[in-house]
Amino acid sequence: MATNSKIPGSVCDHKATGRKIARRNYKDADGLNKTFTAYADNEIEAWSKLKEFNVELLKGAPKSKEATGMTVGKLINQLEETVWTFKLRASTKRMYASFTKHHLDSIKDIKLNKLTVQDIELVINKPKTIRINCKGQSIRPMCARSKSRLRAFLVATLNHAVRLGYIDSNPAIRSQVHEKIPARQIKALSIEQIQKLFKEAGTMKTAYKLQATTGLRVGELLGLKWSDLKDDVLTITRQIQRSNGALVEQPLKTDLSRRKVALVPEIISELNKLDQKGEFIFCTESLRPIDPRNYNRSLEVDSAKAGIGKVTSHQLRHSFASIALQSGTELITVSRALGHSQLAVTCIYAETSEKQIREASDAVGSKLFA
Repeated sequence: MATNSKIPGSVCDHKATGRKIARRNYKDADGLNKTFTAYADNEIEAWSKLKEFNVELLKGAPKSKEATGMTVGKLINQLEETVWTFKLRASTKRMYASFTKHHLDSIKDIKLNKLTVQDIELVINKPKTIRINCKGQSIRPMCARSKSRLRAFLVATLNHAVRLGYIDSNPAIRSQVHEKIPARQIKALSIEQIQKLFKEAGTMKTAYKLQATTGLRVGELLGLKWSDLKDDVLTITRQIQRSNGALVEQPLKTDLSRRKVALVPEIISELNKLDQKGEFIFCTESLRPIDPRNYNRSLEVDSAKAGIGKVTSHQLRHSFASIALQSGTELITVSRALGHSQLAVTCIYAETSEKQIREASDAVGSKLFA
């Protein structure tokens, strides 16, 4: 039996015919053990056929009969059972289920190897304009940002199809949202506005202060436990989210969301005044974690009392980032504090004042016209 260290497989003599035979064991797209066999007149030709097979195998071929008949709907059912159940957060699974239920009717029965960019763009850009929810209320057409999320869902789904060998390339990658996606407009609070909020705040004052000085996501804030606090450092390891009607502890949004944040002395003093009977730092009278929706309602009420308009928890997070950046903190440091996986996300929070722009111009001018 001849071997070639650069080509997986083997070549040997076929005694019955006197020809050469090339073989390689492999797993097909369904995970079944298969054997590739090819006959040749000489050893060079046999190795050549084996090499060609390996090239095709790396592309995702050969495909099983099931793979060539795989439809978009069957793929989604498979991913729900084998990938999404174990990998995705509850909120992401709900979003994927909604997309599948309401927007994929036109492509569910299309075979993956017949799916085109045009099919996908029809789904993305012409979703159902009006539909009725379970309460009998009409739902508005999808906005550009939701269409972008739908496209991202299809890209991720069909990437799995490529990985599993059902198709050689992902047509969703070449698709486009035929509508301009507006830039995110999140207004940061000024230092004076935040101070007014603290002055008028009720029982959640310490939570507001902690979020404003650390930039934690609301789920991360409400998931904090006393065991996470050591001296003046908090370790962020979980978040509280609502799933299937119940409040549950969930993993963090990304791996980089796991981080340590330092607390200023004023926050340590505030925390020391809290009752530490429960497991969670911020909890209800029954020692259960606080619902993020109730936290946001409390923030709306207290910000109205302070006369600064309707404030959201995300605005406090945004305000931390803006004040830190305007104070000269490096972007990478703010990004790490926020638990962002990409600097581009942090740039959304980077509001630049007229004073900072003037200072930049003066700095360049002093060099050019010195």
